[in-house]
Amino acid sequence: MSEEINLELFATSEALNATEEQERDEASDEPAFSALPAQIDPDFVSFIATLGLQHFSAPEFLVMGGSNASGPCAGRNQPPPRNLWPNIASTARVLDRLRSELGLPIRLTSVYRNQPYNTCIAGAGLSQHMRFNAADFTVSGASPSQSAAKLLELRAAGFFHGGVGLYSSFVHVDARGNNATWGF
Repeated sequence: MSEEINLELFATSEALNATEEQERDEASDEPAFSALPAQIDPDFVSFIATLGLQHFSAPEFLVMGGSNASGPCAGRNQPPPRNLWPNIASTARVLDRLRSELGLPIRLTSVYRNQPYNTCIAGAGLSQHMRFNAADFTVSGASPSQSAAKLLELRAAGFFHGGVGLYSSFVHVDARGNNATWGF
């Protein structure tokens, strides 16, 4: 097996062929679905495979955020460090369940943010993104309010404990362990 995931094959996947809405990082004017790391650690691919997700692949969790592609924050974000990988597991399972329940494609737009990048885009000082425990996303065929409402249903049913944030063009979800809700 190659040391590098073939990004050309990934580029043809459903995730990249989703509608080209102008989704943004929370504090950015740049398109959100931007560059993936040049190399994807095969151990990360194996780690994500252990989660048993039906609808997501490893590269989707490595989206660097729109402002990482150009502008003053370009190149500041990095892939998540290995010690943080386990933190995304619960959030990934929530997203996978949401995808199953909605029956619609989900496009992750911002997942891990290192501190310099988070500061540059004026992200929350204690952002769950910096812990690799959060994702911002859009759903093709559903409004952000519809997607967030479904997350609130899953949370009320006890599927997860975490944050649900509603923004005008995307939804935030995290599995921080305690419930937080904003933007409604």
